[in-house]
Amino acid sequence: IDIMTGRWHLFDSSVGGSMDSAIEYFIKSHVMSGDTGDWERFERTVRDVNRYLRKCGMLTTVDMRSGRPFSSAHQSLASFFPGNLILGGHLAEATESNWPIHSIFKHFGALPEEFSLGSGGPHGGYPQRPEHAESVYMLYRATHDPAYLVMGKELALAINLRMRTPYGFATLRNVDLPHGDEQHGDTMESFMLAETLKYLYLLFDECNAVHVQGKLRGSIPSYCAAVESGSSVGSHVGWVFNTEAHLFPNTAEWWGPVSAESAREEEEVSGDTLTQRRLDVIDSLIDGLHELQGGDNDRGGGNTAPHRFYCANHALSDVERISKSIFR
Repeated sequence: IDIMTGRWHLFDSSVGGSMDSAIEYFIKSHVMSGDTGDWERFERTVRDVNRYLRKCGMLTTVDMRSGRPFSSAHQSLASFFPGNLILGGHLAEATESNWPIHSIFKHFGALPEEFSLGSGGPHGGYPQRPEHAESVYMLYRATHDPAYLVMGKELALAINLRMRTPYGFATLRNVDLPHGDEQHGDTMESFMLAETLKYLYLLFDECNAVHVQGKLRGSIPSYCAAVESGSSVGSHVGWVFNTEAHLFPNTAEWWGPVSAESAREEEEVSGDTLTQRRLDVIDSLIDGLHELQGGDNDRGGGNTAPHRFYCANHALSDVERISKSIFR
C-alpha cells in the first residue's frame, strides 16, 4: 500500500509472506491487552480465510478485490496459522490445516518454500523456517495429543539427518533431492536457533519454566514438581511468543479470577476418545480431498469448478498412512 495515497499496489492476499506478522498479532495483541477490536479483527480474518483461502486444508492466495484464486500455492510462511488458530480456540480448523502441511513435509523430508496445488510440485528449498514447528508445538500444548510429539520427532530427525554438517545445520537448496544427494546452502539462518530448534526443544520439555510458571498454567505433572517448587509464578498469567519466538510475560489485568479458575479445569479424555477425534478429522480431510479432486483423477475432475486445485496423491496417501501408523 502507498502510505502517501492509501492506494493498494499489490492485490494478492494470503496468510503468508508480507502479511503473516500482522495477522499473527491480532490474536496475540488481544491476549496481551484484552483489546476487543483486535479480537474482532482476528475473528474476521479466520472467517475470510475459511471462506476464500482454505483448499484441501492448506492455505492459498486470492485476489483481495474479488476473492478469486490468485495462486494455488501453499507458502511455507503460512504454516504458522494453525498455531495462531489454536490461540483463538479454533481447534478443528487448526488440526485440519496442520495435517496436510505435515504430509508435505513427510513426502519431501523438508517443507518447501511453496507447494503448488496446481502442479503438485515444490518450489524452492528449505531455509529452516520455524512456522510448522511452531504450530506443532502450539497444538500439542493445547491438546497434549501425542500425535504432535510424533510430528516433532519427525521434524527433529529430518533436520538432523538432512541438514547437519560439521559446522552447523545448513539450509537445503532443493527439497526434491533424496537423502545423500542434498545440495546444501552455505548458510545457517539465525531463526534456526532462535525459533525452529526452540519450539522443538520446548515441545519435548514438559517441565520447562515456560510451561509451569504463570497463573493460568493449568495442572502441573507430578514429575515437574521440582521445577515448580524452584520457580516463581510471579504476577503474570502466562507467556506470549512474539513473531520471532521471543517470550513476553503476559501481565494483562483483564484476566479475572473466573477465567483463571476455568483455565485450570482440565477435561479427562480417554485415549480411545482422542483416537476417535483424530480419526474423525482425518476422515473429514480425506473426504474433502476426494471431493475437491472430483473423484476421478489426481488433477481434479469437476468441470464446474472455477479453479482447479491439485491435492497431490502423495499428500492424500501420507495422511492415510500417518493416521494408521499413529492412531491404530
